[in-house]
Formats: sequence, C-alpha cells, structure tokens
Amino acid sequence: IIEESAVITAEEAHNRAWELLNKHLGTPTRTLMPGSVADHTDDICAHRSIVIDIDNQLALALFISSNPNWNSHARLASKEELAIAGYHAKQASYLIPVIRSIKDFIFFGLSFPDYRLQELREEFPWSSGDVVHG
Repeated sequence: IIEESAVITAEEAHNRAWELLNKHLGTPTRTLMPGSVADHTDDICAHRSIVIDIDNQLALALFISSNPNWNSHARLASKEELAIAGYHAKQASYLIPVIRSIKDFIFFGLSFPDYRLQELREEFPWSSGDVVHG
C-alpha cells in the first residue's frame, strides 16, 4: 500500500516497516531470545536463523545457507534442525555461525528446545568480541 509519495531514509523505512508489521501481526516481533528462530534481513538478502545467544545488542546466530564456504565453522545442518527451524531445503543446507545486530532479526514464533539450544551453544561458543564468526 502506498500511503504517500516521499523520499525517506533507510532508517525511516526500516522503522515504518516494523510499525506496519507489528500492526499486521498484532503482537510484538522484536522479542528475540536465545533459541528464537528468526529471519535476518539486510541490504543483500534474508536468512533463516537460529539465535544461539544475545549479548547487549549483538546476537550469535546460525544462518541456514547452501554456501558452506561462508566461514570455517560451517557444518551440514541435520534434517531435524531444519524441521525445527521451519526450513524447507531443496539442497544441502549448512549452519553458519555469525554475529549480527539484533535489530535486523524478525522473530516469528518458532523456538529451539532448550536441550537442543544447549547442544548448539557447546558446539558454537562465542563472545561479543569474537571476530571469527563472519
């Protein structure tokens, strides 16, 4: 829906999109927590993600991607992990650890069980100063 013709900044567009999404869903969508399955969006593309942990405004997340060469910590995702994340893969998919700002995630209600989250935390440890996770 086009409400007006105007040039706005990317930040204004981002904020307006959140406002419209919240109005449409009727629930807050920024309640990102460890274990949340969320989509991460940036200027290039969107990735289904599993949030492993949050420190201040940064999240360690596992992007689901068909590109295993993203960083050296990538590993093949299991069918169970993909199913829990609500991801329907047409090709081999990998879990890729990344650190991103929490403001770029959209949580939509799915969560990993606590015991699976703990396994992923042990496999993909991090700190907010960790620059290895691309």
